[in-house]
Amino acid sequence: MTAPTSDHRPRTWVLRADASALLGVGHVMRSLTLGAAARRRRWRCELWSASLPTALRERARGLGIVIVDVVEPPGSTTDGAALGRVDPDAVTLDGYHLGEDFMDGLGLGPFVVRIDDNGEHSQLPADTILNQNPHAPLIEYPAPGASTLLRGLEYALIREEIRDQRAITRSCGDSPRVAVSMGGTDPANTTALIARSLSHLSAEVGIVIGMANPRCAELRSLIGEEPALHEVTHEALPAALADADVAVLGAGTTLWEAACLATPVVAVITADNQRQLVDTDEVRSFCLTLDGSHPDLSTAVSNEVARLLNDDCRRARMASAGESLVDGLGADRVVRAVEAVLEGSDR
Repeated sequence: MTAPTSDHRPRTWVLRADASALLGVGHVMRSLTLGAAARRRRWRCELWSASLPTALRERARGLGIVIVDVVEPPGSTTDGAALGRVDPDAVTLDGYHLGEDFMDGLGLGPFVVRIDDNGEHSQLPADTILNQNPHAPLIEYPAPGASTLLRGLEYALIREEIRDQRAITRSCGDSPRVAVSMGGTDPANTTALIARSLSHLSAEVGIVIGMANPRCAELRSLIGEEPALHEVTHEALPAALADADVAVLGAGTTLWEAACLATPVVAVITADNQRQLVDTDEVRSFCLTLDGSHPDLSTAVSNEVARLLNDDCRRARMASAGESLVDGLGADRVVRAVEAVLEGSDR
């Protein structure tokens, strides 16, 4: 099935999201996941972003998504107006800064899909609101004009390569395996702290250096000094997550990827907006949570990982719980839901 059109031309879906040391890269990554799903349904997709890191630029191009560099102040009225002038058929907004000023500029023309994690913009108009997190049903969304609410892990935006990896039999190694990924920027340098804390374990520890992490050279030097550590590239992360006995992750979207791959998680909260995200029974079923501000985070992470590696039964329960929660088809469900609303509207 193609994207719905009135004249047999593919409709255009604009993904509006930014990445930076402050914002991280998660907003753009999950927007690209949604764009890839729309591309599979024959939409024409554009990523509108300010100061896009090279790795994300390359990923967008690899997915067949057109890149438009935002030159207006991000989140400003002129930013929204610039997008509104191209009159796309659908717009996805993913970013806390894309608020009232941006919407004033955008106007009421495009079909708006807003990705929202904690109800930050629940009062702003949107045609569809997507909250992929398990706590989403607890949030009230009285947004004027919102015709569709897509809430919960059945709509988790899981990359296609994660879904593909789910179908591959997990490989076995001589030693336990631990995967570590603390996000695209890791401003607190938690990756280095955790890497050191795990280097003494009798395990193979794979470290993912965030694609926009400014300390790449420092982290690679650390990895080179410790025999138990090795670097995992971004492209190899799905396989590393699938093969890991335990993953140590920042408390963001990668949690849902690990759940999809039946990998038990020790999650580290590195931002206040992540606290509500992990505070549900669903997350606790496959994930142990630590506060990134813990006075001895290094020891806490090491102890939790060691306990899990020594408890096969607990890991098996966590793996089963995660796999049952996230099937990897969320992005396709979102695209079909948007198409259904568009087909039933007069747009």
